Amino acid sequence: THDGSSRDLGPEIFIPAFRGDAVEARRAYEAHAERLDESELQMLAAKLDLEAVVLLAEGRPAEALEVARRGWLICIDDANGFSWAHPLTKWLLEALLEAAFDAGERDVVEETLRTVDLAPPVDHLPLTDALVLVARGRLQGLDGDVDGAESLLRQGIARLDEIEIRVPQARALLRLGEILAAADRPGAAGALVEARAMFVELGADAWVERVDAVR
Repeated sequence: THDGSSRDLGPEIFIPAFRGDAVEARRAYEAHAERLDESELQMLAAKLDLEAVVLLAEGRPAEALEVARRGWLICIDDANGFSWAHPLTKWLLEALLEAAFDAGERDVVEETLRTVDLAPPVDHLPLTDALVLVARGRLQGLDGDVDGAESLLRQGIARLDEIEIRVPQARALLRLGEILAAADRPGAAGALVEARAMFVELGADAWVERVDAVR
């Protein structure tokens, strides 16, 4: 299965960041970043991805958004030799969407989704599609469309379950639980219980606390 360690761009950074240890994530990032040659675009994109992850862990979403957006634009520029299938393209999309939502930048979320929509259908890979479904579901939740949000989020969660990408799946379950709980819907408890179990398994105490705050 794939968990946080599948982000092989720097698991010693991503794992503590996801688990809520921002200090350790920053320390590991500073040590790792020195070894990345920014003159090589793949290394630059990797560095920007990891920096965005650390900034999110530090509660600095506006800065994370700027960094993730820069990295993602490098990846989707055909002239740079990446593709939609490249791991960095997908992980930077995840970081970009997370940062945009955390920063309250709905316009950036919508602009990013429009860009994804313009990609050729053959380039719409399972993880990208799942991230888009989750993002659209969150937007529906912001609009107060609980039924629409639940439908899209459950579709995204199912896709993530199929490809066993557990970190975004756990987050999506939490988002679903939050939206359903706010609307006093019966499905909230099940989503939150499942999210909590996944966060516990992944050692993400900070996310467990967030689930408990909803429950």
